[in-house]
Amino acid sequence: MIELIIKEINTVFDCDILSKQRIRSNVDGLKAFAAYVKKRYPNMALEQIGKLIKKDHATIMHYLKEHDNMMMYDVEYKEKYDKLSISEKPKRWLCPETTFRNYEKVSEIVITKPAEEIKVKLKQAIPVLATKKKESIEFPSMSSCAAGIGVSKSSFLTW
Repeated sequence: MIELIIKEINTVFDCDILSKQRIRSNVDGLKAFAAYVKKRYPNMALEQIGKLIKKDHATIMHYLKEHDNMMMYDVEYKEKYDKLSISEKPKRWLCPETTFRNYEKVSEIVITKPAEEIKVKLKQAIPVLATKKKESIEFPSMSSCAAGIGVSKSSFLTW
């Protein structure tokens, strides 16, 4: 699957992300690769992503930060990134399009609803869970979900 991502990014960004050349298109492709892989595989460590393209984890952190900035301020980069269409069944815990299948088992979430509807579901679920015995609930990649919908991570990790 990683080969498909590399091939698609090389095509869309007209670059070679495995090249040692530091031309703009290659660097933009590397930023897009880091962001896309992190989005597609949220549990993958930065070090693992870096090994795929022979970069250090700190470089991947920088690419992710730069990707966010470029998505806001560089129209050409955003258009290219939005063209990426690598087909794969998404992970069940990707955000921001999730809803709770069962309030008793909040860790089971399914991709179905837009972020606004998730905020409503969270507002309904948190008071229900707050009445339960004090416990911790583990969420797969929930910190990224919380950030994606504007809810603090601590709001739903411990009751």
